[in-house]
Amino acid sequence: MKDPSIFIQILHGIPTYLQGMQDLETGQSPIVYHEMGDASKAHVVYGLVEDLERHALVVTHSDDQAKKIYGDLSYFLGQKVGYLPAEPTLFYFVEAYSPEISIERLRILRALEAGEKKVLVVSIQALMKKLPPKDEFSEGWKSFEVGQIIGMEEFQDCLIQNGYERVEEVESPGQYNVRGGIVDVYPMAQESPYRVEFFDDEIDSIRSFDPLSQRSIDKVERFTLSPTREAFNGPSSYDSLLEYFPQDPLIFLDQPHRIKEKYDGVVLEFQEDFKGLLEKGEVKPDQWDVFFDYHTLTQGMEQKDLCIFQALLRRSDPFRPKRIYSFTSRSMHPFHGKLELLADEIKQWRRRNYSVIILAQSEGKAKKLVDELTNLQIPAVFSKDFYREIHGGGGVGLRG
Repeated sequence: MKDPSIFIQILHGIPTYLQGMQDLETGQSPIVYHEMGDASKAHVVYGLVEDLERHALVVTHSDDQAKKIYGDLSYFLGQKVGYLPAEPTLFYFVEAYSPEISIERLRILRALEAGEKKVLVVSIQALMKKLPPKDEFSEGWKSFEVGQIIGMEEFQDCLIQNGYERVEEVESPGQYNVRGGIVDVYPMAQESPYRVEFFDDEIDSIRSFDPLSQRSIDKVERFTLSPTREAFNGPSSYDSLLEYFPQDPLIFLDQPHRIKEKYDGVVLEFQEDFKGLLEKGEVKPDQWDVFFDYHTLTQGMEQKDLCIFQALLRRSDPFRPKRIYSFTSRSMHPFHGKLELLADEIKQWRRRNYSVIILAQSEGKAKKLVDELTNLQIPAVFSKDFYREIHGGGGVGLRG
């Protein structure tokens, strides 16, 4: 069983980590960690979030990189970390599109707003989109329960206002159907649809049902209805993603120069898409304003406690770092089950007077690996508190 405190202890043995943490704690930011390998980014984010007891937003240059960092952070934080996917630019205007991305975005924004996510990982494409004001987003989520006094017409008006489509048979999120005194509705951010039965102006019963067989499954007391989509041209004012956090988050930027390159590419693609749709009469000129400009985004981030990750020491325009630290790390080569290759790697690290810590999936596998390394003339020990045991030494510690 993993013990996250061990990873914090490891970071506390690195002077540049402690110096950077103190800078962020006292408002001396932006700070830069350069020579930072991908393998260490999630570790450092996790450590600073735990040590400073803060929420955090991690911004990187692509959705693929965001997914990777999210996966690494999930090891440390489990369900407390979220990933907000970006929408392709045409999603802002076409109606016939797969709803999976919108569903996930709605769920993540709701969880972030409720404080259920401590860390959120995004690409710049996801961050640059203007969002409806946080208060309006909150008001768009409606709860309904058995015994609630509400007429069918009022209930249907709520569905229409939230963008739900009336169909003959409810099969997908965002749809509803009316039959006599019964309304079937598939809430956009829920796992299953619901069958709401009315008696006069009162909700008499609510049941979940199978969208394939259309058969009722379980009685429930209440359910929550979400909007079908984020508004892109509704309100005249907008919030950025930063406003959806329950408190000011730490901001982590992964290679700002690549973030800026991606931003410019997204804007160019959007301009081309929009021009084509405008010529076809499928959009209006005032629907253009869906992204924050780069200056506004960076200005907002500079007002927060900001930590920048760079592979190499280089300019971090438009940011002006107050502290720059070397944080050298690199990823390990995959060994593909070849123990001899692992042993050779360990010997190289030991010759340079490094301690080596290996995490195994279980105590049994850890002890087996100790025996195998020992047979290869590599001193190894198993310990449930190995950090204290080998700190400052040159051996190999394993933990299950």
